[in-house]
Amino acid sequence: MSSDNHHADIHSESKHGDFGLDQLLVEAANRDNRSLPGTEIGKIALSLAKKPRRTAELISDSARALARVAKGTSTVEPKKDDRRFRDPAWENWIFRRVKQGYLVLSDSARRVVDEATLDWDSDKRARMSLETLIESLAPTNFPLTNPTVLK
Repeated sequence: MSSDNHHADIHSESKHGDFGLDQLLVEAANRDNRSLPGTEIGKIALSLAKKPRRTAELISDSARALARVAKGTSTVEPKKDDRRFRDPAWENWIFRRVKQGYLVLSDSARRVVDEATLDWDSDKRARMSLETLIESLAPTNFPLTNPTVLK
């Protein structure tokens, strides 16, 4: 069976919902369907390079917010529905700073994507990649930065 015929078979099977994991993996590897976050990062960088004043403001705002976190004067708090930080142990001075630093950096990264001028597909891929990265780097995911785990 030629490669083109095999590819057509996968497409016809996937349209009917009758396919296995191996076929899903082949389909996911199809060049037309791959999401390469590196291309979105490049597009974001190019877009922000065209707005140097706004980019400098974003960096400056983030640096000031992180300085407030480090000094202990930040008022940044998670959203009310964010259950990850409900344990009172997060109010310990060091863990409060870890939590607030994470929240500031997460917000800063989202603002960078908000400021970038991207086409719809690139914007959606960039936001999906960013949210995956933000959630995976949450301090609640690591034993040494999660006071609930250290109790």
